[in-house]
Amino acid sequence: MVMVSRTQGQIHSRRAVASENLLIAILAVTAGLAFTDRIGMVFVFSRIQEEFGLNHSDLGLLMAPTAVTWAIASIGLTYLSDWLGGRPKQIIVACVILFSLATGAMGLARNFSDMMWLRAIIGLAAGPVIPLVQSVVARSSSPHRIGRNMGIIIGGVTICSAAIAPALMNGLEAVAGWRITFFAVGLPGVALGGILYILLGSDERDESGETRPMTIRMVSELFSYRNFLVALGGAALAMGNNIAFSSFLPIFLEHQVRLAPVELTTLLVVKGLAATAGTVLAPTLSDRFSRRGCLIVATAFLTLVPVALIFSAQNHLFLIPAIFAMLMSSGTIALMTFIIPGASVPLRLRTTAFGMLVAFGEITGAFLAPPLAGVLADRFGLPAAMWCASALALGAMIAATLYREPPRTDQPAH
Repeated sequence: MVMVSRTQGQIHSRRAVASENLLIAILAVTAGLAFTDRIGMVFVFSRIQEEFGLNHSDLGLLMAPTAVTWAIASIGLTYLSDWLGGRPKQIIVACVILFSLATGAMGLARNFSDMMWLRAIIGLAAGPVIPLVQSVVARSSSPHRIGRNMGIIIGGVTICSAAIAPALMNGLEAVAGWRITFFAVGLPGVALGGILYILLGSDERDESGETRPMTIRMVSELFSYRNFLVALGGAALAMGNNIAFSSFLPIFLEHQVRLAPVELTTLLVVKGLAATAGTVLAPTLSDRFSRRGCLIVATAFLTLVPVALIFSAQNHLFLIPAIFAMLMSSGTIALMTFIIPGASVPLRLRTTAFGMLVAFGEITGAFLAPPLAGVLADRFGLPAAMWCASALALGAMIAATLYREPPRTDQPAH
């Protein structure tokens, strides 16, 4: 009898793990698609630049409206989710369908102004997706797998936007043009919305007492946690680095390092795969070692990535340390914005905390950094955009040293 019970328990445990893994995989694709629809246009920047007669400052400005609306939606809709008692299903599904349709509509843009408006809509719909997904992950993961699972979500963001997107979009653009490319990239999200509606099940309120309708007074409690305050600055610097670097990397490699189209696509895919591995590596290590220590190491390597690429313009061998630094640094945003702050605040405030961090990071770092990098590139040359990204990473490393090691229990750290 005992043996039968133990066997049934093992079967139930395996099913629970399989169910958790399936959920994490689908949510990783969801987060990846949201960020791909935001950043993917950089892979066809050169063609858009040629058709509309844009300079580097204009390209940087195309990234700005997405950052603003991403921030507004991130904080507004994550707060709404917590106010409703932690029920994100309907919001996630609606957002996925809307940002996918807006991405497809990019192929119909007639001018720079049309693109700016569509970029704003994409940010409005995609902005809350990653914080809401991370909140679902935090609630659904086994305690000893939270860091790994949250890293996998950012890994999904990276592999979709930095590995699959350049190969897919560059290939489609070469065959069918950049307008058809946007139609093709937007289409999968509509189907994914239906899958999520089924997979996330009944979107019922959590009656455990950990989640309840939010008030402004409860949200203000977040500012009593040191790690949350540090994360505000760290998220702004890390996101600014990420968007500025990602925006100008393809055009830097094409015009400064002078890679041929096939070489460029191959390098972007390799870089994306290294970054994907890195987004899982550092968070997984942080489940066993110091989360703060892992973040400091990651941000240190983050400062080296743009520097190595600058030197690669003189010697392509510097591309090798650049890829290695990318591998070691890509866990930065997961640790800086989600894992450490998530472990430092109460569960009932976690979704709102994620939304506020993403919003602040977007409205400051992600909004200001790409136009700044574009202005610097127009004035001093494309390497200046890489130096800008490196300086932001250095600031993120300084912020990482100010964290306190978060607890490994549900008790938040002040």
